[in-house]
Amino acid sequence: MCIVSVHKTLSGLGQASLILQKGKRLDPHRLKLSVTTFESTSPSSLILCSTDAARRQMVADGEKLWTKTIELADKVRRTLSDEDGIFIYDSKLEGRPGVFRFDKTKIVIDVSKLGVTGFKIGDRLDSEHNIMVELADEQRIAALLTFADDEETVGRLVAALREVFAWARSQPREVHQLPTLKEICTEEVIEPGKAWYHKTKTVSLQQAENEIAAEMLSPYPPGIPRVVPGERITKALVEFLKTVQSMGMYVDAIDPTLKSIRVVDFSA
Repeated sequence: MCIVSVHKTLSGLGQASLILQKGKRLDPHRLKLSVTTFESTSPSSLILCSTDAARRQMVADGEKLWTKTIELADKVRRTLSDEDGIFIYDSKLEGRPGVFRFDKTKIVIDVSKLGVTGFKIGDRLDSEHNIMVELADEQRIAALLTFADDEETVGRLVAALREVFAWARSQPREVHQLPTLKEICTEEVIEPGKAWYHKTKTVSLQQAENEIAAEMLSPYPPGIPRVVPGERITKALVEFLKTVQSMGMYVDAIDPTLKSIRVVDFSA
């Protein structure tokens, strides 16, 4: 089973997506039951129509459109291959642990040797060139090409990246030390539901050490909760959140600045 964001890679309207199911490992009737538990009884006809139109477009012209897109993506990789201080991911990743197939439409570039974070590269592309990348983290940026791109848009991307890489080489080198994944693993102290409905208080990020979370804290990317209600906020986790925030990473929380964090109040 997988979920496809039709509004991102195809031509559907915003919020359009598909759930694809194949094989016998998942009971289709149970999947339908689960979906109906959460889906709206008043779906948007416009979104549904755009999803079907995107499906039809792929049936009629999908191979031609995506062949052109992949050729453009390969051209971007070849053109930028002479840039110093970057590494562009390619199909050589296939076969490595955790890698099933390489998606050529995603231009993923490791910029760590330039001495700046992917967040800063992404911010400059946005502010100076009006180009928003699909994703940025402490080491990488990911630009997503679609079948709407052409020689002109790809040329703009390459020119912008060359300028930003040149700018990055002139900046002071940044050094960030992040804890290991093992160090920021969390411990569940009470059940999430109990923490959520328990009396709570708000504390600063620094004061949150050893407290029990009463909200989710989700650094983006990847947008997966690093802490959920009921888990202990450790010193390593506090340092991790402080560091990624200073690097420019967005943390999805009730207060994204993390000046206040909702924790369980056991004094009640």
